[in-house]
Amino acid sequence: RLSGAKEDEKAGNVVGALLNDISGQIKTMKDAKDPTLEKTKDNYTAFLDVIAAEYAKSPKGYDRNAAILLAHAYASLDIPCKAADMFSKIQPPASIDKKIGKKKDESDDELKARQAWEEETGRHWGVQIERIRALRACKEKDSIKEAEKVIDGLLKHPNANFKLQANMEKSFILEDQEEYRAAYGEWQKFLKNPGFADKEDKGVQKIYFPAYVYMTRTLYKTAIHDKKIVDRPKLITFAATLIVNLEFTKTKAGWEIAGPMFEKLLLE
Repeated sequence: RLSGAKEDEKAGNVVGALLNDISGQIKTMKDAKDPTLEKTKDNYTAFLDVIAAEYAKSPKGYDRNAAILLAHAYASLDIPCKAADMFSKIQPPASIDKKIGKKKDESDDELKARQAWEEETGRHWGVQIERIRALRACKEKDSIKEAEKVIDGLLKHPNANFKLQANMEKSFILEDQEEYRAAYGEWQKFLKNPGFADKEDKGVQKIYFPAYVYMTRTLYKTAIHDKKIVDRPKLITFAATLIVNLEFTKTKAGWEIAGPMFEKLLLE
């Protein structure tokens, strides 16, 4: 059933639909605060472990799509370490080091080849970001080192996508390790990225303004927790000023994104 009816057939839609159903049910139970949630999660975890073991025993190993589905299913059960392990099974495509640039006069075949390459490699780098996040959530010493290694590899690769997201994860790791001053400095540098010049761009807004919140948060945490800070009220006031400045700026797009995040932060 895992491999499909035919010998060369990959994991079927039934497996994918089943794993997606697991994620959906767990989310519903979380939202409803269902008292049987933990027991259900335990049962599903045992079930996923059996599927993972079957793939591990298979001579063909893990099918790429199946490994991604299993990783997402483990993540939905709040088992990030197993999710990270599943993501690690996914091998890069053979074309990962090959660059297919856009030509001035592309033939239909060249266009299709470039689009296929962009889709294949883009999917790989997207999985690496998910792997980094799972490793971070694992919160083990070795998992953090592995996350840093994956980030470093992505940032150094000339063909990599999602470098902005990788830099964000790098700053999150610093914050997770309570290195708030260093994290604040990284967020400051991040917001100066030339790619953020057009604040009217919706894509820019979705990255820039959450990062603005994270910068403010780490500034506040530096003021509270950094033993070398002499004038704590000054930094706290500065952090508050950053919030107020954004709230009352003429363009409201930033506050629409950051406002709810700041409100949640203040409540916490």
